[in-house]
Amino acid sequence: MGTVNDIITLANAQLGNGGSRYWNWYTDNVNPAQGYYVDGDTTPYCAEYISWLLAQTNTNCIHFPNSVAFDWREIPESQRIAKYNVQAGDIVSYDWDADEGGDHVGLVLESHSWGILANEGNTSGGIVKNRERYWSNILFGVRPAYSGDDAQPHKLDVDGWIGPLSVTRMQQWLGTYQDGVISGQGKADDEYRERVTAVDYHGNGSPMVRALQAYLGIDVDGYWGYYTSKALQWLVGARMDGYFGPKSARKLQEYLNNLE
Repeated sequence: MGTVNDIITLANAQLGNGGSRYWNWYTDNVNPAQGYYVDGDTTPYCAEYISWLLAQTNTNCIHFPNSVAFDWREIPESQRIAKYNVQAGDIVSYDWDADEGGDHVGLVLESHSWGILANEGNTSGGIVKNRERYWSNILFGVRPAYSGDDAQPHKLDVDGWIGPLSVTRMQQWLGTYQDGVISGQGKADDEYRERVTAVDYHGNGSPMVRALQAYLGIDVDGYWGYYTSKALQWLVGARMDGYFGPKSARKLQEYLNNLE
């Protein structure tokens, strides 16, 4: 399970993004009947965005994954966090029209006397943005099942899963855009990156993978497949079988933790 620090770090890496990635992830992984998001339309995605954050950090939360906000009807009283008690990492539901129905959701970053600072999708012109919200518009919150805070947040957990935090560290290392996701991959290559979970299938290859392939001195096509796994295994000292499983993932995380 992820920590509060994990999800907030990931959320802040999404600032300024539109909704396509989150809506399309939802239709690929949760509910294909929703259909695909098209850039520039009015499809709301605030709940899909929260669902994506939770999934990418391997964190469970009541109501999610979901494509709608929550209110009193969906959440048992025993699992509601009173709005004045919400804290960083909680998910809150908003009510814009005072009818006690959920209209929007956000991730709490900070709690103040006047309200909260929250990270939200589908706001301020349809992008991801951190917003100040007053208590009067908040229904209540729910608390995801986070693990304890990292003792050393600057170090990756060596857990054998290459999720968004490990990918972000790779992007920092390779000097590419830091969003915690390996974009534009092919599902046919999934078997060669078994423990790489922060993958998006939309687009034509990943800039990070291209940078990695250039660094490794292999053919550059932007797709992480057999030969990329094998070359990366050589770099980090794992068995060179072309299948990036848990042992290879841990070796990579150790390698990234040891980088200056």
